[in-house]
Amino acid sequence: MRLPPPEVVASWPPPNYINPETRGMALIAIEMIILPIALLVLALRLYVRVVLLQKPGWDDWLMLLAAIFGTGVTISVLLASTLFGWSLHIYDLPLSVLPPSRQVSLAAQSLFILATSLAKLSILLSYLRFAPLRSPFRRATYAVAALLVAANAAFLVLLFTQCTPLASYWTLEEGGHCVPEGPPLLAQAASTVFFDAAVWVLPLGTLARARLPARERVAVVGLFGAGAVVVAAAAVRTYWVWWVVEGTWDVTWEGFELWIWTAVEVHLGVICGEDGEVE
Repeated sequence: MRLPPPEVVASWPPPNYINPETRGMALIAIEMIILPIALLVLALRLYVRVVLLQKPGWDDWLMLLAAIFGTGVTISVLLASTLFGWSLHIYDLPLSVLPPSRQVSLAAQSLFILATSLAKLSILLSYLRFAPLRSPFRRATYAVAALLVAANAAFLVLLFTQCTPLASYWTLEEGGHCVPEGPPLLAQAASTVFFDAAVWVLPLGTLARARLPARERVAVVGLFGAGAVVVAAAAVRTYWVWWVVEGTWDVTWEGFELWIWTAVEVHLGVICGEDGEVE
């Protein structure tokens, strides 16, 4: 965690622990709207695949795991924003809530990596259902999937080894050693944009050449339009990651925007994973 220099701390107003300014209920409202939509879409997908068609695949179970981890992100964010000061200015944050706030942050970051990577891996596996054998599209899908798994495994390792001992991440006590957390966070956010774009672009050529019924073509266009929104959300989220870790000292207040875009990216990934059979 970056500690502000003395001149920045001196410029802050006195802490207000009684009636501090807050960001309000916007984050909770967004989470409570987009999470149920994502879970409903997933439930419809599983109903069609498991009950009606009776042919579930690994892509379905991976998307279920992604939704579970994404729900964990939502729970973490709601706890932190209501109990641990994520909707307050940093100078109004009681020191007593800093350790649990940092613990929830670590949990939310790890759950975000798992949720987004599993959602993308599920979509990549679903491509194999229609990718011709030995085609460049199929080989590219395997390559992106392998790179996705390797990169996100590395980011998880970095996340849990950035401090020695790990408890130094939330206690901030002297004697521990932590590497700067900004570069890994920015690298992970940028990689999310890359992989979202890769997953979005990969099947476009194959689908453009496919002779689909009009109804299915409309459904595919709609899903890939939503995929473009996911890429845009990841890009906006990357900006806010940079701003929180490099551009501001008021990390809890400014981080509010970051967590909004985190929610959008996590749950839209599940929504976009619906592959058309629900239609």
